[in-house]
Amino acid sequence: MASAKETSTPGAGSALTRAEDTSTKSAQQWLDSCQEEDCPNLQELAKRLKETYGIGANPADLLKRPFQPWTPEALLDVNEFKSKLYRLGVFSDLYGSFNFAGLFKEMAGHTDRASLEDVINGLQPFFEDDVATPSTPEFGRLEIVQADQQALPMKTQIRNNLDELRATSSSLTLGLQQALGAADNLQQKIQETEQLQEQHRRQLEAAEHEFVDERMQYQQRLGEMEAQLAHQEQKFLASLAIAYLENYKERAELEAAKERHARELHEESLRTQMAHEEAAQLRREIAEVQSALEAADRSREAAEGELQSERWRRRAWKGQASSLLALLQAKMSGKPIKIAEGGHFELV
Repeated sequence: MASAKETSTPGAGSALTRAEDTSTKSAQQWLDSCQEEDCPNLQELAKRLKETYGIGANPADLLKRPFQPWTPEALLDVNEFKSKLYRLGVFSDLYGSFNFAGLFKEMAGHTDRASLEDVINGLQPFFEDDVATPSTPEFGRLEIVQADQQALPMKTQIRNNLDELRATSSSLTLGLQQALGAADNLQQKIQETEQLQEQHRRQLEAAEHEFVDERMQYQQRLGEMEAQLAHQEQKFLASLAIAYLENYKERAELEAAKERHARELHEESLRTQMAHEEAAQLRREIAEVQSALEAADRSREAAEGELQSERWRRRAWKGQASSLLALLQAKMSGKPIKIAEGGHFELV
């Protein structure tokens, strides 16, 4: 079996080159010589990696293959295999050149949050400081100390990457929840606005019906008053004509009936004054009716203006809802967002 000293000797070239040399010379030797008490199920795990994912037993293969197409299950199997190799001292020097931060960023781009948390929880035991190191005859105390010292920066970097990944995931989840809450609130406001608009529409229709009814009543009353006025005028003209006719006919009898004629003229004058007063009263009532009609017209115009304002507000709210929905879709799809002038959101 290849020891940690062989794979981590200074001046032997890069970690990948040393891994290739080690795996070429003794790739199967250290796997065959592995004891079950030192690395339980290691051979079975290596066989599953080769048959299921096409990954060989060489440590260099684990660094050469791209990680993006792997599923979370494959990633857990590979890291379990690497952790066992690390504990045997075969893989200790290779971890220094392995980009775990890039791996987690790639996984965060195409893996859902639940699968990502499963991978993180599966890798957590390997990131602890108190990883048990087997006491095999080939693995001396000095090599164990050197391997642990070389692994400390990598473990610290991995913990930082995990903390950053968890913070990013929590931030994205919080942003998504806030966007969903804003969208729900905006949808509720839109529904309330539609209900209020429907209520205003019904009120406007009721006001229009009431206006039409009142206008018909006023028009009917105005017609009746005009008919009464015409009748009074005709009656007055007829009585006046009769009076003048009688006056001309009875001129010869004027001297004899002066007193009676004076009383008749006085009475006729009173009737004329009353007729004029009634006509003036009718004209005042007509003016009041016309004022009421003008007030009703102004009320209708005010109601129409309020309805138009509601329509503009509704359009503004719908535009805001579209912007928030676009923001929500952009957040869910991971697209960058630019805040334009006026508080509008634009996709970059």
